[in-house]
Amino acid sequence: MYYNQIGRIASDVLEYDFDFITGGAEKSGELLTISGGLSGRLGQLNVLINQSFYFSGSGGAITPPLQEEEKGILVQIYLKDYYFKEARRMLRSLQAEALTTDPQWTELREGDTTIKRGVFSAKDKVTASKYYQGLAEEADRKITELVYAYNMYGAAPRQVAGDDGYGPLCPSDGVSIGVPSGSGIVPSGSGIVPSGSGIVPSGSGIVPSGSGIVPSGSGIVPSGSGIVSSGSGIVPSGSGIVPSGSGYYY
Repeated sequence: MYYNQIGRIASDVLEYDFDFITGGAEKSGELLTISGGLSGRLGQLNVLINQSFYFSGSGGAITPPLQEEEKGILVQIYLKDYYFKEARRMLRSLQAEALTTDPQWTELREGDTTIKRGVFSAKDKVTASKYYQGLAEEADRKITELVYAYNMYGAAPRQVAGDDGYGPLCPSDGVSIGVPSGSGIVPSGSGIVPSGSGIVPSGSGIVPSGSGIVPSGSGIVPSGSGIVSSGSGIVPSGSGIVPSGSGYYY
């Protein structure tokens, strides 16, 4: 028999979580109940993990298909609600017995003969209700843990467009360091200087315009520094030096 994705998940729940159900007719009926319960909780799954799964086509296929993490959360949502319902059902049956005018007998005695009837007593029902309540709370804790892990680590974007992508810093080596394209952020230690920042890399030999710094060995003499370039023929005023061939004598 062909099952859509919801049917396959329901089949797994029936096999592994409700393995106490063995009859063929009973299993078929329970499978339909589980499938309906899972389908009705798809919206709750979307809210918890910030997704938008939906049913498409006549076969009721989920679009896009659920991954393993998402299926696990959906199953726990179903189990939590199932156990809460079972706990309430136990309490309702206890209330119904309290209101009945014809209580069931539990023990008959005549002489030395005693007949005891196996009855699910009120105490047993309260205990069972608490047990189901504990299972529901456990499923709820699992949901919290799974949703947290999914939203923190497993919710990778299904589509990336525009400047949302994270490209490699150096296309030549193809290594991405997680810096958003176009963000203007330069990783520390990368050796890259942002354009227009006015920062000159150490050891580059580049002198910023207007800084007044003259590169060593460039042969350029700063204006007003009082330094005379060798071989220029210029004598600094007040130096006492007479240029050769000037016609001046001391």
